[in-house]
Amino acid sequence: MKRKPVFLVAAAIASVGILLNLVVPAIVADDKTDSPSPGVSGKGKHAGKGSGAGMKAKMPEFEPLAVSKEEAAEPVSDSRIYVPMPAEQKAILREQMRGFLVTLAQIQGLMADGKLDEAAKIAETTMGRSERGQHKGKGPGLYMPIPMRTLAWDMHEKASEFAETASQGDVLESYRSLQKLQTSCVSCHFSYSTR
Repeated sequence: MKRKPVFLVAAAIASVGILLNLVVPAIVADDKTDSPSPGVSGKGKHAGKGSGAGMKAKMPEFEPLAVSKEEAAEPVSDSRIYVPMPAEQKAILREQMRGFLVTLAQIQGLMADGKLDEAAKIAETTMGRSERGQHKGKGPGLYMPIPMRTLAWDMHEKASEFAETASQGDVLESYRSLQKLQTSCVSCHFSYSTR
């Protein structure tokens, strides 16, 4: 099995950090209002009619990367292990992953505000041991290979460990524990794909 260079792992971790610190807090901030998020169409809690100005105001300006037609047509190399699963379980998994991203952003915000007890509570209830097994034998875990399932269970363990550490009030140890939690996420996403 060909190993990825260390810098790719570092880039993946940095990318998760950038997403969590730049994109997700804006989404979370929109979720705190009773009004729909601007610029989002469709059904559900995020349905809206706006121009997207609210989200754009929160996002930093970046120049898009120039990509030629030839580059855009090239197949993307993905060395992750493909894990097939039925559409229902795939949808459950994607919903959970999006929820976990939002939770990680909320945890970081709470930690920045010195609210370690709240960060601990949200970590345990949305990502920790108490969250796993909700689907009573019908969830995506049924279709995961054992190593992938092990990584998923490890993420739940790391979330609970973070919750325990954060509830003790030690900021530095809490950040160390959060880093272990995020690394467990990166490990799985770096190794497996469902599409």
